[in-house]
This record gives sequence, structure tokens and C-alpha cells, in this order.
Amino acid sequence: PPGEGELRAGAERLTRLAVLDLEGCELGDRACELLDGFPLPALEELDLSQNGLTDAGVDALLRSHFPRQLRSLVLGGNA
Repeated sequence: PPGEGELRAGAERLTRLAVLDLEGCELGDRACELLDGFPLPALEELDLSQNGLTDAGVDALLRSHFPRQLRSLVLGGNA
């Protein structure tokens, strides 16, 4: 599986990505921390439902740059 550095490098090519649906991927709280480092300037819709997120993951997401740019954030079905 790709490492963090490879994921970041790949995300740099996704500058026009507007919708990211990660529903049911079981990513956990760490995903919320990692997303903050990804340059996704066009992202408007993010679905992180059913990923085992806790309050800590949601807090990390809310501290990131995403809340200011998102039109839709779906978090249903998490812990």
C-alpha cells in the first residue's frame, strides 16, 4: 500500500477534484488528520460517512482548512 508521502504526491495532481466520496472505507480518525495536508483547493463535497470516526477525528477535520471551502460534509454512521 502507498505511504503517506506517495498519497500526498498523488493528491497534488487533484487540484480540480470537487467531490470526494470515501463512504464506508473505514479510514478512522487518522484520515481526518491526513486530509488537512492534502492540497484539494476545488473540493466542495466530502463524504466520510461510515468510517469509524470519533469526536477526535471530527475535531481534527474542523480544525483543518476544509470547513471554509466545503458546501457539503457527510459524517453519518460513525462512532
